[in-house]
Amino acid sequence: MKRIKEFLKKKSNWPNLIILTLAIIGCAIGFFRKDFSHEIIAAMFMLIAVQLFISRIICFEKLEKKLDDLRSIPKDAIIVKQEDNFMEEINKLLRKAQKEIIITGGALSLLSGDTQTEIFNASSKRGLKVRLLAVNIDNKNILNGYNTWVDQRLGGPASLDHLKTYNNKDNIEIRTFEFLPAAIFVAIDLDEHSGYIKVHHILSGVREKNMQPFIEINPSNRYWYGVYSNYIKTLWDCGKKWRDSESAILGLKEFAEKFQERIKNIDC
Repeated sequence: MKRIKEFLKKKSNWPNLIILTLAIIGCAIGFFRKDFSHEIIAAMFMLIAVQLFISRIICFEKLEKKLDDLRSIPKDAIIVKQEDNFMEEINKLLRKAQKEIIITGGALSLLSGDTQTEIFNASSKRGLKVRLLAVNIDNKNILNGYNTWVDQRLGGPASLDHLKTYNNKDNIEIRTFEFLPAAIFVAIDLDEHSGYIKVHHILSGVREKNMQPFIEINPSNRYWYGVYSNYIKTLWDCGKKWRDSESAILGLKEFAEKFQERIKNIDC
């Protein structure tokens, strides 16, 4: 019944429904009036041809609209590049935030520097909301899997203690999640026109800097900005309060279900 309701809600399905209804009526008339059967069959073929013609026109109009949208996207709406000074670029982005900073993925060891401490201390005075979401490497099983995933042979943090300095600030919330991340995301003002997302995709086993891609996206690319911003929001929703034993833990399956539900209405 649910599928029938969803079918009827879509206007594009109405011509098919009309043709089906007329076919049923035609069959009923043809059963009692044999002399009308040829006319009914001819009329049905004509209706089908008209419906196909209209569908093709609508399809071409949608395709043309998508092409126009692609042509209108500024060249800097999505950028893929290599960065030797990743943290310097991140710090520049964080200083541009007007309402919100959100950083997700990895152990967030990149936040342990003096510059980041200064930026987050200043964020409170500026009235910024800061959300930090880290892989829960306090869990040793997660730590071992994470270190293998990112190939940290040179060593990395063994816990999330480096985040303690931010845990007592009113404008900063820290959460954790317990599955391996696809990337590290740094974003500002996600729901604003000034929003910006930087993505560092984690390529397992790749350590060379010139083979590490960085993606930058702004809202002028509606589709990809929508995908990435909703991915970040879903990750955040699946996180639990840091070192809160009573918070529920959501796994990769729950995350995937929430994300698919969230993006199903994004226009390509």
